[in-house]
Order: sequence, then C-alpha cells, then structure tokens
Amino acid sequence: MAIYPIPEYLQDSHDGAEWAVASILEDRVVALLYLTDIAPELGDHVNEPSAEFMIEQWARKATGDLQQLQLLGAVRVGVVTTGGFEERWPLAAWAPGPGSQWLH
Repeated sequence: MAIYPIPEYLQDSHDGAEWAVASILEDRVVALLYLTDIAPELGDHVNEPSAEFMIEQWARKATGDLQQLQLLGAVRVGVVTTGGFEERWPLAAWAPGPGSQWLH
C-alpha cells in the first residue's frame, strides 16, 4: 500500500479519513475525487468489510468521472487522511470505444 502526498491545489474541506479515487502519474496524485461526492449511493457501505466489493460494483457502472481520471493517470482507490492519499487497490482499466466497458 503506497501513500502519496496530496498537492495543495487538491486539498479540500473534507474532514477526517474518507474514501476517494485518485489519478496517479509518476508517483504523484494529479486528480482526486471523493466517493461521497461522486457516489453518494454507496453511503456507509464503504465503511463495511465489503467496501472493495461495493466500490468495484459501483465502478463497473460509473463512467464519466472515472474515465476522466484515467485520462490523467492510473486510477487508484484509497483513503484520504492527514498523511495523504493511502492507496488500497488499483481500479480496473477502462476500454474506450464502441461497447465501452471497464476491464477486469
């Protein structure tokens, strides 16, 4: 599990540890989206032991936000803490084009 510092321009008013997806390029966070902002339907499921499963299921249906992150770098799921972005696992890659889908 890697920990990446969050650049000042990406720091937000979110408080405490919170799940997020980040675009990582050359070992740096270049974009960051909080799951509470882009996937409010996940609710408290991200705090359960099945968080990885729930997030992966959501990601299979999500498109726009995750596609934009992938254009910037490798998409990772993790938790934002005072120490930075703590990567938990990579998100599957998006295959653009007709019949676009997330590759697993």
